[in-house]
Order: sequence, then C-alpha cells, then structure tokens
Amino acid sequence: MGNETEISRDSRDRNLELIRSYNEAPTVELANVYLNELIINNTNLIYQTIKKYYQTYYASSMFEDLVQAGRIGMFQAIKHFDPEKSEFATFFVYYIKGEINKAINKEQNKTTQHFSNVTRAIAQAKQTLAAKGFDNPTIS
Repeated sequence: MGNETEISRDSRDRNLELIRSYNEAPTVELANVYLNELIINNTNLIYQTIKKYYQTYYASSMFEDLVQAGRIGMFQAIKHFDPEKSEFATFFVYYIKGEINKAINKEQNKTTQHFSNVTRAIAQAKQTLAAKGFDNPTIS
C-alpha cells in the first residue's frame, strides 16, 4: 500500500455495506448502530490523516479535538458518499481534512478574535476623539 490512507478490500467492502445499511435503515436507532460501527471501524483513517497532514498537532494537546473533528468529517462524508462516484478513503479523507481545518482555524482565531476586538475598540476611540475635535488622533 503506497498511500497511508488506503484501506483493505475487505474493509472497503464492509464500509460500503455499512453505508448502504445506514441509508436503508428502517429506524433511527438501527441507523445509529451502523453509523457507530462505521466510525469505530475507520477511526484509524482519522489518525492516519492527522499524522500525514497535520504532523505538528499529532502529539499536541489539540490532538483529541482534531480526532473529534475528524469524526464529524466522517459523519458528513457518510451523508454525501456515493460509491459510484468516488473511492471511500479519498472521499472520506476530504471531509475529515475539511473538519480538521475548521477546528484548527477556530482554535487559531481565538487569539485573532481578541486582536479584532482590540482593533475595533481602538477605532471607536479614535472616532470618539475625532468627534470631540481632536485632529487625526493616533496611538503612540
């Protein structure tokens, strides 16, 4: 196997069977059984994706958050997967990476949000000072 995200033929066949069963399940409870088995059986795909594409986070405190984001991505992929149009691993890794990217961006934007709040407060203060007659107030 050249690609770390490749899966065995048996696993792929079982995944396709689970997805078909999930989509055709007569009850929500039964659909959840198939969904849980599918996610448990493919958690390694999430780990491999993190290890391959997000090495700096692999041993970080954020690792479990990324695994959870990967599970969300897997759930999204299950809802949209069509075996006639794409390969299982390729399709699922796309969604897993998408959700992991969202999680990383959310974490990084926590500090960016603080910066945005400070910038907005400075702009408001400059506006207030300009309204009170101060010409071109600056921050020193």
